[in-house]
Amino acid sequence: MAARLLGLLSGPVTRPMPGLEQPLPPTESPVECYARLLLFHLSSKSALQRTMAAQVLAHWVRTDEGHECPASVRDRVLECLGESIYFDEMAGAFTRLQQDCRDFMALLRHAGLPLDACFQPGAVLTVDQASHLATSVFQTLMEQAEQGVAKGLEEKRQCLLQTALQTGRDQLQLSTMVQSSLAGFLVSLGQLPERLNPVIRPLMDAVRREANHQLQRQSCERLVELLGRCVSREPCPNGKVVRNLVALLCSPHPDEPADARLPGILTLDNMHKQVERSSLRRSLSRKGSVQAVSEDSTGADEKNLHRHEALLQEGVQRR
Repeated sequence: MAARLLGLLSGPVTRPMPGLEQPLPPTESPVECYARLLLFHLSSKSALQRTMAAQVLAHWVRTDEGHECPASVRDRVLECLGESIYFDEMAGAFTRLQQDCRDFMALLRHAGLPLDACFQPGAVLTVDQASHLATSVFQTLMEQAEQGVAKGLEEKRQCLLQTALQTGRDQLQLSTMVQSSLAGFLVSLGQLPERLNPVIRPLMDAVRREANHQLQRQSCERLVELLGRCVSREPCPNGKVVRNLVALLCSPHPDEPADARLPGILTLDNMHKQVERSSLRRSLSRKGSVQAVSEDSTGADEKNLHRHEALLQEGVQRR
């Protein structure tokens, strides 16, 4: 909502004031001042700042037909689409990952196991390198180690692997959110680059694994708009995009074995799991109520039986 309001406000803000259509040479125009502000946020390493800047830009160019979005903004967005960075929001997780890597490498050295040059003390490892250290490198080292060494290192290895996987998932989620928002702005702007892959891929990734329904729906709308703009383009990417979308929709059920599955749409998988959980809760509640009724009826029968036996015994005593 805030991005929409700022996008609506961007039109009046970037227009010259009445009577000042011809500013003095040293004075920046309103649109140039506004572009400089947006470029500051687009140059940030914060995923939230980049996303919000892209959302504001997209709403601006969609709601203001007479917009004059500078070329510098478009060029910066294209640069952002080609960047691969660790966002500021991942600083805590990345620091924890480095600490786990250092602890694990120290244990390996203490056990007398040799490490490659890239795993020396003080090295800053990427998420992929940390995962590689906890899987392939560890397995190779265990082939050379004595029996019993692996058992003492397994717990630390599992901890490192889980940290690396979680950090990678969080980084991927932020990257999907940022890149799809930037690509959506370029589609709304209508100034597509010659190579469409940097624009199509983030939108397809958002369709597949964006957890936020609103952002996912927005990416779907921008993808449809992109397909419409590319109808007369040569070569036309629409056929390949449609085939990939069909493959996503026809991907196997998430409960099937992992090696037999294709990556499906995350929100559809989540909806399916939610329906299954609701059905399970209903079935359990029915079983509980039936069991309670049966227990009540059984208890009533036992009470009647005891009462009948007491009456018989009382009659015998009277006789």
